[in-house]
Amino acid sequence: MNEKGVLFIEQEDRIETYTDLVTNLIRQSAELTTQNWSILINLTGHEINYITDKENILIPVSGSVLRCTPEEKIINYIGGVKLVTRQFNFTAVLPPIIGQLWYIIPFKNLLKSSRRDFIVPLPKRKDGKIIGCNGFFNLTDKKSL
Repeated sequence: MNEKGVLFIEQEDRIETYTDLVTNLIRQSAELTTQNWSILINLTGHEINYITDKENILIPVSGSVLRCTPEEKIINYIGGVKLVTRQFNFTAVLPPIIGQLWYIIPFKNLLKSSRRDFIVPLPKRKDGKIIGCNGFFNLTDKKSL
């Protein structure tokens, strides 16, 4: 946990299944809720460099990655060139929604879901290159994130 009220699930806390993750979190949730803690679980395959005005905070990988795989279906041919529709499906059972628990996921996965607890890094750029993030977003219209 850090002094800013955020718990990061780190790689040494590696989980094998979402069930293991949730079981561990439920044990801690009562205490964390009363202390106004938020929990960020990085389900991307890389560290997240969160940049504030005063510091950089590395959000470690959790050890699990939420992935989507594409499924293509040919819908037509245009002049001999196939036209496909592509649908992305999650490769694992989705983790449950629990209070102040936020899952950082890859952007393409966000397009597949309307869950309010799935968030994506808001890129921070310098000289045209992404150097980290300075916030998070999701695509729901919920104002109570």
